[in-house]
Amino acid sequence: MTKKELQSLIFTKKSVLCIGLDADVNKIPHSLVNKYGTTAIEIFNKKVIDATLPYAVAYKFNLAFYEIHGDEGYKMLKNTISYIKSKNERTFLIADGKRNDIGNTAEKYAYAYLTPPLDFDAITINPLMGLDTIEPFLNFHDKWIIPLGLTSNQGAHDFLLEKTKNDEYFFEKIMKTLAQNISSEKMMFVVGATQQPFLQHIRLLLPEYFFLIPGIGTQGGNLEATLKNTLTTQGNILINISRDIIYADKSENFQLKIKEKAKEYQVKMESFLFKNT
Repeated sequence: MTKKELQSLIFTKKSVLCIGLDADVNKIPHSLVNKYGTTAIEIFNKKVIDATLPYAVAYKFNLAFYEIHGDEGYKMLKNTISYIKSKNERTFLIADGKRNDIGNTAEKYAYAYLTPPLDFDAITINPLMGLDTIEPFLNFHDKWIIPLGLTSNQGAHDFLLEKTKNDEYFFEKIMKTLAQNISSEKMMFVVGATQQPFLQHIRLLLPEYFFLIPGIGTQGGNLEATLKNTLTTQGNILINISRDIIYADKSENFQLKIKEKAKEYQVKMESFLFKNT
């Protein structure tokens, strides 16, 4: 998916919502687990997709939640992706694995996730090994990389929020170096919603780039402040919500509650989107 196509999708759906399909067999409704066992994750994912597709422009798969189940997990991941694509409704699909390594290994990661059978639109990467380890991910038409910029966890203070010898934050050094070398047509950044004091600064620093923003909901990030500080007239953000939507309810009516929660987020996003146009 190109940048223009993603921007168009945002304004067509009036949403910047990305749903995190990080299904945990210990947290999904017991009625599904009792009936299907571990494969309840795939059933649950499909029900979440049916409930949220009218409101979401993207889905993010945290790969660890599938890898932990081995072969069965891979099948559930592949089947969930196929289910989304069977809807014939263009959707941006993200593999969230923070992958990277030396060139020949990075190339294998890139082929594994950015070509069939998985064929994601984007993959999150850890950029700390340098530009030469990122290059293999850029050799695919209309595919994106999503490097870690400023993360939402407390550990961001250990390295990313340390100052360099040039009196800039380490995360600034990372993001500026990447932006000088890689176009906004192929790269967006992970920027955590819990880092509100920095969001407006980062947007001014990188006005043309998309941000993938986790941290809203369970992690405590504020939706309205995030939209105010990062949304542009072209959209250029994806706000990821995982637990606050997919675990909205564990009763027999969980699908309805998930739909209501997704719509609630979409309505708030719409008001900001069209305020900025």
